[in-house]
Amino acid sequence: MLCGVINTNRYYERCPPSYSVAPYVSTANTFSPLTFEDIIEINVLSNKYPSVPVILGHLGGLNWLDTIKLAKGNSSLYLDLSGTFATIAVSFAIKELPERTLFSSDAPYGDPVLAKQQYPTIFIYIARVIVKMMNLKKEG
Repeated sequence: MLCGVINTNRYYERCPPSYSVAPYVSTANTFSPLTFEDIIEINVLSNKYPSVPVILGHLGGLNWLDTIKLAKGNSSLYLDLSGTFATIAVSFAIKELPERTLFSSDAPYGDPVLAKQQYPTIFIYIARVIVKMMNLKKEG
């Protein structure tokens, strides 16, 4: 059995050993009440089991910049854009980790005006990826 959701610190004390071999994705809510220390703990756990991708939900909340930096050093960490409250956070995540930044939504919760402001950044990135994939397909 895989611990599928990381929502509290001291997670690894309750997680069964099969976590290291399970071919699943684990998600972690990294917004309040978690602190950056808890996100570091999730990173430590992720480093122990590098074959299991971990999605850091809500981009680390108030700790978004530190979370992006942390994720850059661990190839099994992915960033989730749901619940982000600053357009610059979305831009930084996409710029720093384009292959590991996932669009998601907290709709109907959150700020719809802010979400609307974030869409151009996200869609421009997606368009660039599609064009790049099309060019690679033509070359191959």
